[in-house]
Amino acid sequence: MVGVFKNTSLYERLQNNMLQLSDYEPLPNREKLMPYVIVADDAFSLGRHNEVISWSTSKRIFNYRTSRARRIVEYVFGIMSAIFRVLRKPMLLEPEKAQKVVLAGIYLHNFLRNSNTLKNVYTPRGIFDSEDSGQVSAGSWRNDRYI
Repeated sequence: MVGVFKNTSLYERLQNNMLQLSDYEPLPNREKLMPYVIVADDAFSLGRHNEVISWSTSKRIFNYRTSRARRIVEYVFGIMSAIFRVLRKPMLLEPEKAQKVVLAGIYLHNFLRNSNTLKNVYTPRGIFDSEDSGQVSAGSWRNDRYI
């Protein structure tokens, strides 16, 4: 898998500092400077941009937080692909058009999640996985029954 990522234009641009990422910026509504990070697993060695976060107090805490971030991304994609079924299979579109379809799905997801009247219809109670004392209970998004 490492070889696959190392042959992408994203990898090349990261390595050659062509993405115009600053080293640190504050999070929205905050003042403390934070590094840019890319959430990935061991198969995707990223070099400089994953080394920036080695300041973590322990590898275990870092791994937990990385795992949690990945889990949230997976939940959101699971919910979006259950609703926007176009995300379930390869899109037979030009990359630019596929990008617009995905962005439209993201905008709709965010709109529905932030709408006071539609939020409970789009993501009803129990849809998300929950965690209690380290035990994760599967949410209903995993079986498509809420659609």
